[in-house]
Amino acid sequence: MDLVLASARADIRFSMEVFLREQPGVVVSGTATGSEGLLALIESTCPALVILDWNLPGRPAADLLAEVQSAARRPYIIVLGKDGATRKAALRAGADAFALRGDPSQYLLEAIQQAREQTKTAVEGQTLSSTRRTPADNPTSTETKGDQV
Repeated sequence: MDLVLASARADIRFSMEVFLREQPGVVVSGTATGSEGLLALIESTCPALVILDWNLPGRPAADLLAEVQSAARRPYIIVLGKDGATRKAALRAGADAFALRGDPSQYLLEAIQQAREQTKTAVEGQTLSSTRRTPADNPTSTETKGDQV
């Protein structure tokens, strides 16, 4: 799963990047230190997952989440924050998951696993809908326009 990590704090970016690169199937496509850099990375890399520090400099986090959600390929969004109030605000603004900074790394891994499952389900759903055939696609079909089903 390719992801982008966004935090202004170098210590958080470094420790998370080292930790995430050790996880099987996780590819850190890039890191951002501000909202404009994050938006540029999302546009250029189309990650499946964004891990976003709620205190990222630039645009207000709720506005940034709205813009990330409108991306051509909407990523799963995990917000990092410091308390329950931030959790409520992040989830209300459209984050898919929340992790407290300083919590055991297992919680973040569980959120990433949830992202993998949802991303896989979404991709499978798109594949099914794009390969679903209608009677009109089948030249041997006996259904014609005007027939009622």
